[in-house]
Parts: sequence; structure tokens; C-alpha cells
Amino acid sequence: MNLEKLKTLSAQNIGLEKISIVKNGIPCKGIRIIDPTNANVSPIVYYSEQDTLEEIAARINHVISTGVLDMDISLLNDPEYALKNSYLAIRRKCEADYITRECLNLDVHIRIFIPVDDDQQIGSFAVTPAFLEQTEINEDELWAAAARNSRSEYKIRSMDSILGLPDTDDAFMYVVTSDLAGEGAAALYYASEIFENFCREHTESGCYIIPSSTQELILVPDSKTSGIAPSELSCLTASVNAEMVDPILQLDPVTYHYTHNSNTLEIVARADGR
Repeated sequence: MNLEKLKTLSAQNIGLEKISIVKNGIPCKGIRIIDPTNANVSPIVYYSEQDTLEEIAARINHVISTGVLDMDISLLNDPEYALKNSYLAIRRKCEADYITRECLNLDVHIRIFIPVDDDQQIGSFAVTPAFLEQTEINEDELWAAAARNSRSEYKIRSMDSILGLPDTDDAFMYVVTSDLAGEGAAALYYASEIFENFCREHTESGCYIIPSSTQELILVPDSKTSGIAPSELSCLTASVNAEMVDPILQLDPVTYHYTHNSNTLEIVARADGR
């Protein structure tokens, strides 16, 4: 990475710094954008070895053009804003400086949208202990607010309807998504509510849950899995993810099962052999 040449292709009077960071357990390389007039706002543009300097510069200039460098950072210190604009995200377990809660083999954390103006939001940041201390927000209150904000945005649709086929109440596969930052997999945190409602509405004893990415979960009702071993579902997920899903968006290749009667969620198979 030729940082000096990249600077000549990017907007003037903006500092650039190469960084390495771990996202969802994956080592990533990025360019931190430093505005000398507002050092508290330093967005990061990530890149791969295959990206050209021109492609990276275009992404940097796009971020600058959004106005994120001119945002009023005092808004982030407003507890009311934080509570209203928080949501939950779920990732692989890894060392992190933000606050987390365990969800089986994964970690859930709180993110807050970064504001630019009244009708636009660019990016988000993970809530750290330092942020809670600075804003004096009660951690339990923020978890509850993020849960409320996220829970209302989950949607479960049949795969048939997503593919544009006639929808039925007897589909083989369903997809869980979220309109809130695309964090559909965080629905695992609400298993006792979301999957309980699904099983009750479809008169199912339970369902298998496959994390296709951080953005989506796939549900397969118990009544549709005769002759299919949970390990087959895990292996299928691992194979598809390896070919089609960005590693940063992947979760562990496991299959979960939700049992309606006991209202419990557990891991029943892993493709990685752990």
C-alpha cells in the first residue's frame, strides 16, 4: 500500500493512516481518515489486497462527501440519542474492547448509529465501557433500549416469497432478516420470543436455525427435516458461506435447534468439528 500516492488521489487536506483491526474475528486492513479540524471523527475505509489505489481512493472520497467528518459529535454524548439509536449486533467470539453478552457460541454487542444530518445515518460504533462512563448511561437501560429497537425490526419470510414464487404457509425454508442495519442474525438473542412465535403460528414442535451470515438466519421447521441430519445443514452452510459470503459477515458453521415445548435454543451440529 503506497500511502503517499493514495493521498494524492484522495481529497485534499485530509490525513490518512494505515491500520490493522480485527472485525468479527477476521484480521482486516483499513485506512483511517483523519480530519485535522475534527480529530474526534475518524472513519475507516477497509480494503483487500485485490483493491487498486484508485478504488480505495474512490471509497475514501465517498465517505468524505457524505459529510460524516462534519457531524456534530456532541450528539453522541446525548443519552436520549444513544437510547433511541442503539441496536444489537451478533458476532463470533473474539477479544474486543466493547461490552458484550454471551449468546451460546457468539457474542452480542450494542451499536449506535452515527448521525450526519436529520435524514441520513452513516455507519455505527460499538459501545465501550469508556462510552458508558463518559455519557453516564446505565448499561442495563441501554441493553433494554437496543433490544426494543432491534426486536421490532425482525421479519420472517418464506424463501419462496423472497424468490418471487407463490407464498404458502407450508414452506420448506424461511429467512429471518432485519431492517435495522441488516443485523438479522441477532434474532438468536431473542430465541424465546421470535422462534416461539414462529413455531406457534406454524404449529411446529421446533425448528432448525442456520446462520447464513450476520445479516440473516435460515429457519427450517421440524416437520420438513425428516431424513436430514443437522450435520448436513451445518456442512451446507459452511460450503455456501465459503463461496458466497464475505468472511467478515460469516458466523460459526453451526446448526441450532429451537424446541418449542421447553422454549430452549441449543447447538446440535458443527461443521468445523469443534
